[in-house]
Amino acid sequence: MSLKSMLVAVCVFPCVFSSIECDASSFLFDTAAPPGDSSGFRIRDDFWIFHRFEVTAPTQVTSLGGDFTNFTNADIDVFGAIVQLLSEIDTPKSINLTTSDVLATTLVTVGTSRGLYTSPMDIVLSPGWYALEFGTGAFSASSVSGGGLQLMMQNLTTDLSPQLPVAVNHAASSGVVFDSLQATPRFYVSGAVVPLPATAWLFVSGLLGLVAVVRRSKR
Repeated sequence: MSLKSMLVAVCVFPCVFSSIECDASSFLFDTAAPPGDSSGFRIRDDFWIFHRFEVTAPTQVTSLGGDFTNFTNADIDVFGAIVQLLSEIDTPKSINLTTSDVLATTLVTVGTSRGLYTSPMDIVLSPGWYALEFGTGAFSASSVSGGGLQLMMQNLTTDLSPQLPVAVNHAASSGVVFDSLQATPRFYVSGAVVPLPATAWLFVSGLLGLVAVVRRSKR
C-alpha cells in the first residue's frame, strides 16, 4: 500500500465505519421561535399533532418538548412519542400509535403558563427520518376531550423548518387521516451525536502507525 492510499484510508475509514462525525457534537431539532399569535392547534385525545425530522448520524436523544399553552388551572401531562418513518413524506403506521414504528414515549408536564416544556428522553436514533408526536389520552397522559379550549400548540413567528410541514393525526372515529399543514408550532429535540467507537480509533491508530513506518523506510 502506498503512502497516499494509506492516508486516504485513514481519512475515509471513520466515515465508512460509523457514518458519523468523530466528535460528540450536540444535536438540536427546533422548528419555530417565539413570539407567536393567537392561532394554533388544539391537543386532545382525538387530535394529535406531529412534525417530521431527520437524523443524519447515530444520535443519543436526551430530551424533547414543545411550546404549549394550557388554558386550565392545573398541570396537564402530554405524551411525546418518537416514531420511525421511511421518508420525509411518510406518516406513522397507526393512528393510535400502537405499531412497532413507535420507538419511545415520555410524558411532558405542561404548566399553567405558556412556554417551552420538555421531558427527558433516552434513546439512540440511527440515521433516517422520524416524527415527534404530541397528544393526550394515551401512554398514561392526561385525558383532554370535548370542545372547550384546554390545551394548544400556538403558531410562532419564526419558522425554523419551512420545508417540513406540520401534520395532524385525526381521531380513529374519523378514520386514518393525516393532514399536512403549513403551521409554525414549536417541536424541540435535544441530544448529541454518538462518538466514534473506540474500536474504530484503534484501527485508525494502526493505520497512522503504518504511515509512520513507511515514511521511515523511505528515508
